[in-house]
Amino acid sequence: MRIVFIDPLNLSGEQIRRIKAMGDTTFYSSPPQTDQELIDRLSDNDIAVVNWVTLPDKIIDKVKGNLKYLIIPYVGYDWVDVGAAKNKGIRVLNSPNQSTDAVANFTIALLFALTRKIVVASLDIRNGFWRPQHFTGVELSSKTIGVIGYGRIGKRVADIARSLGMIVLWANSTTSIKDLEQIISSSDVVTLHVSYKKTAGYVLDAKRLRSMKKGSYIINTSRGSLINESVLLEQLRNGHLAGVALDVLTTEPLDYTSQMGVALKDKYNLIITPHMAFNTLETDIRRGEELILNIQSCIHNKPVNVVN
Repeated sequence: MRIVFIDPLNLSGEQIRRIKAMGDTTFYSSPPQTDQELIDRLSDNDIAVVNWVTLPDKIIDKVKGNLKYLIIPYVGYDWVDVGAAKNKGIRVLNSPNQSTDAVANFTIALLFALTRKIVVASLDIRNGFWRPQHFTGVELSSKTIGVIGYGRIGKRVADIARSLGMIVLWANSTTSIKDLEQIISSSDVVTLHVSYKKTAGYVLDAKRLRSMKKGSYIINTSRGSLINESVLLEQLRNGHLAGVALDVLTTEPLDYTSQMGVALKDKYNLIITPHMAFNTLETDIRRGEELILNIQSCIHNKPVNVVN
């Protein structure tokens, strides 16, 4: 079985040894620099592990040999054209279990940062001021949180929120549009935990953003393209939203000349972090272990976590 890691992935030495024992394995220490180099790395292998390299249909269609499996070592996989892979007979596997705690904990951390004005207070001190009276926050007990997306991460966020005394409303893929919009409009906090699909459109579109309660908060640790960012900033600028925390953006990395980049400099109730909610030492370990299980399942022709 030929296995290739087409771009670098952080694994422990022990995990690398276990993977090498599974077959003829190639690890690349740098990303491919051209489309042809990427195609060559993928070709004539049985299993390819894809970290952050984008795989559109024009690349997948040109892969030579009998590539059977593409493994994505993350929950998300929207940088891979899974439809093109399916058409070529390639199964795509993701890694859904690694970062549940990390992302849920980070979501709640952002919630505290917004509602207790932690970031702006710290910046104020860095600028030489000591003004505790300027940073009156709000408590979370008895507030309503709308958890949009009720998979592993959404459920964990809901559990933590309940432990803080919050009222939890939630929606998943079976929730009606009417009920979804009722949850969004009646929540003090809306947090997004849904998978992005190109054909699905915004979860928080202009209508839903404008329907939210005055003084409410939005947190997004899912995908930037789930929110109409232009209207989001409008609602932040006019004071309708009390605060917004985004770990993901429609365009990453942040363009500091864009509307979002300019708003970050002007609006202290806007928190942006660099797509890092998943990034913990513990997640790194779990990622490697889940990857090994995925590879083993492919070797035995019983692939798990298949997304296409």
